Amino acid sequence: MADFATGMLTSCLVATALLQSIVVDGGSGGGLLGAVLPAGGRLAAPMDELAGHNVKALVRIAGATLLETAIAACRQTARIGPCVVAGPPEALAEAVRLGVDAAIAEADTGPANILLAARRLQEFGAERALILATDLPFVTAADVTAFLASCPPGAEVAAGLVGRTEMEALYPGLENRWVRLRSGHVTMTSAFVVDLRRLETIRVRLEAAFAARKSQPKMAMLVGIRAIVGLYTGRLTVEFAERRVGRILGCTVAAVPAAPPALAFDIDTPPDLMYARSYAAQRGRSE
Repeated sequence: MADFATGMLTSCLVATALLQSIVVDGGSGGGLLGAVLPAGGRLAAPMDELAGHNVKALVRIAGATLLETAIAACRQTARIGPCVVAGPPEALAEAVRLGVDAAIAEADTGPANILLAARRLQEFGAERALILATDLPFVTAADVTAFLASCPPGAEVAAGLVGRTEMEALYPGLENRWVRLRSGHVTMTSAFVVDLRRLETIRVRLEAAFAARKSQPKMAMLVGIRAIVGLYTGRLTVEFAERRVGRILGCTVAAVPAAPPALAFDIDTPPDLMYARSYAAQRGRSE
């Protein structure tokens, strides 16, 4: 019974992550591409004391805030145009200092922040958006460029997958949550590409999925028994997941395999933070 509960929990967590990614579509299609940088994530005690700030995006690794690292990665990516940050006043002050195109006061949920920033991007004329988390300590323009180049044209939402072997090769010993698919263990990136023209159509379904994320019965009903059994047994394929999530959201969804590992290393726990600081220090000594 405990194993079944673990499988169910994994199913729900994966489904939630996939559903949240629907705000993104990339692909190598045409149209102006902008960047949405949600910076509203908070750290609770005692992690905020360890991090030195309760706003995740303002935590410093190797002398730079995580927000600064994310903005630099976008600004140095040739394909990305306007950058919009949504977050609390402290994060917005940092964003303005770093020269983003727009800084928007946060709403009450993560999806709401993304939607607000995405609408602002549309005012700049953007048709697509890279949605990039602001708690990725080692993301670079090279990572973003490689991810964008791999996003298939025509998908209305694209999300990256990182294999366990590749992740552990770059970040040995880093704790992570893995999903066992038929093709192997993977985790999802915190970078997505989305067709902004589909946002309003997708919005209601996205919000419903986000609202269901903390209820295993509701998530089970949403993703379906076949997906749950597939995740639990390790028989789920990427292709089935793409179709199922696309059906839930009412759009075309593409998984991007072999995405850069740095896009999947986000800071959520004290061990994540301590690993990032240790890794940065070691890398600094070797350069």
